[in-house]
Amino acid sequence: MSGSRAIIAGAAVGLVCAVALGGCTPAPSPPSPTPTPGRTTASPTPSASPSSAAPAPVRTTTPTPKIGGWPIVDAVDAGPREYAIGTATLDARGVAVAYTVGSGDILDFVAERFGLPGPYIVALNQIRRGATGMLWEGDVLNLDPYTIASVGTINGEVLHEPAPTGMPEQR
Repeated sequence: MSGSRAIIAGAAVGLVCAVALGGCTPAPSPPSPTPTPGRTTASPTPSASPSSAAPAPVRTTTPTPKIGGWPIVDAVDAGPREYAIGTATLDARGVAVAYTVGSGDILDFVAERFGLPGPYIVALNQIRRGATGMLWEGDVLNLDPYTIASVGTINGEVLHEPAPTGMPEQR
């Protein structure tokens, strides 16, 4: 195709797109989200009366509790799988609070089983296991942020390492 034909063809395509999209309107804005922990929200501003200026919106922040930079979440057991065949210990609510490592388990697969990031599990266990993702059969991994100081072993031992940042009050 010669240069001028290519320019004409390109212009024609552009014109067709402009005509086709000419009647389109933008999608309506989604409704305002409900406040969630850790997000900044603005309080509604009352309408201004003619005699006074409207007050500035008040911003509030609800901090999300974190351990080692990771938001605190409940561990939900999705069941055994390859490289995560150990035994979960559940509390009365059915939330996984500890995990006994099985033969051949790998931390990333254990983390996936419970819907948690691997580094979060390491942070939960750093007092009693150190900052490692190494697993030995029979190790106990703590999955409960409120028992960091009392649950967890590494290769049959309990270490006494510094606490992770943001450790909540322990049970």
